[in-house]
Amino acid sequence: MKSISIAYSVNDAPYEGALIYNDAVAHARPGVLLAPDWMGVSDQAVAHAQRIAEAGYVVFVADMYGLGRRPTNRDEAAALAAPLKDDVAESCRRSLGALEALRTLGRHHSPIADVAPAGVGFCFGGGNVLDLCRAGVELTAAVSIHGELVARDPVHASGISAPLLVLHGAADPVSPDTQRIAFEAEMNAAGAHWSMMIFGGAVHSFTDPKADVAGIAKYEPNAARWAFRLTDQFLEEAFSGG
Repeated sequence: MKSISIAYSVNDAPYEGALIYNDAVAHARPGVLLAPDWMGVSDQAVAHAQRIAEAGYVVFVADMYGLGRRPTNRDEAAALAAPLKDDVAESCRRSLGALEALRTLGRHHSPIADVAPAGVGFCFGGGNVLDLCRAGVELTAAVSIHGELVARDPVHASGISAPLLVLHGAADPVSPDTQRIAFEAEMNAAGAHWSMMIFGGAVHSFTDPKADVAGIAKYEPNAARWAFRLTDQFLEEAFSGG
């Protein structure tokens, strides 16, 4: 499994993501955009990408903050993520820039199948992926893993075309029941093809082994195992036309 840094630009500003693929495979594989949690292009984000790439994909970890902006703690991450939560248009521009880098620059390193990529996001990144879907961006599939469900710009919700899988903790205080119910109503009103798996007792960040904030974010190994398994199955069926 190979991991390389890819420099790209969004509105003439420099960004740097990570491309992960099996360089022993010569045939073209589908692309997957991985939208990381608010810690950005971290070791954990790359590890998530490697796991997905092992199933037969070329995966690109999006840089949402810009070259050299790498948070080292929760406070720094919150400061970088907050402006993007308030400006969904800018958030989508950065996600689209990463998608374009996957499509174009990624092909210089590994053959990528000529189909729309998928998007998989964690926490903050889960919200980024859902916002791409709301904006009508063509994706073969989209997965939000303990992502933020709130519709920051619901005007675009009617443009959803990608099949969605949402993996959510029943006790997640970041996206509580009120947001979940509103999300369900939003998806139904948009006529979206969506599914949700709710893990009992799980809070936010349940796939993160380092998460340990009482009552807010906590690793839950059983939920994590099922989330990864369901993601793999969802991507496989979407790309195979199942």
